Amino acid sequence: MTAGPEAPHCGQQSARIPVIGERMPRQVLVAETLSTWREAERLLETLPPSSPDHETVQRITLELRETYATLSEASEVSKALLDQSRKTVQDAEVLLARLKPRPPRP
Repeated sequence: MTAGPEAPHCGQQSARIPVIGERMPRQVLVAETLSTWREAERLLETLPPSSPDHETVQRITLELRETYATLSEASEVSKALLDQSRKTVQDAEVLLARLKPRPPRP
């Protein structure tokens, strides 16, 4: 088995986190997907079921769960799937940042 262009060399790992829009190695994308999925679940727990945002966050939570499962289980992941997964995570991060509860104003 040969290492791909995104594989670290001899145990070296990059400490730099990719910014939105930049290509992420698969391992980083899996971790980012899991982190974003957990964040979405935490936010979902704070939203009343009757809230219009509840359905949106619930949908994105399911998408993130499916994306995480696909990335974790597949031994071969196509460039198209990686690109779609990155877009799902980035869209979710933007949505979650917008919907996060803000502290009340004094």
